[in-house]
Amino acid sequence: MEIKAFSEYTGVSKDTLRYYERIGLLPPVPRRRGRRDYGECHERRVAAIQRLKRSGMTLAEIAEYFQAERESPRRQALLISARNRLVRHMFELRQSLSEIDTLLA
Repeated sequence: MEIKAFSEYTGVSKDTLRYYERIGLLPPVPRRRGRRDYGECHERRVAAIQRLKRSGMTLAEIAEYFQAERESPRRQALLISARNRLVRHMFELRQSLSEIDTLLA
């Protein structure tokens, strides 16, 4: 799939896709007639990047996550850190919601 179609399909801008490839977050994208030709492996990787970004991980942490071995302690530590950030954020959101509910009462 060429970059325009892939960008529309994934919801990730063409510039961002090129950037992800340049910094190594995406595996090299083969060229067909001089144009990028994204495949299923790229689709899975973009989906993983989007999930990890939503968890609060930085691109540097995501790159480190992908470089770490599948069951490595470093990969586990990155996921635990992201989870802890999410838990803190959820707590803060609950507090804010409670404050708004109090003001509405």
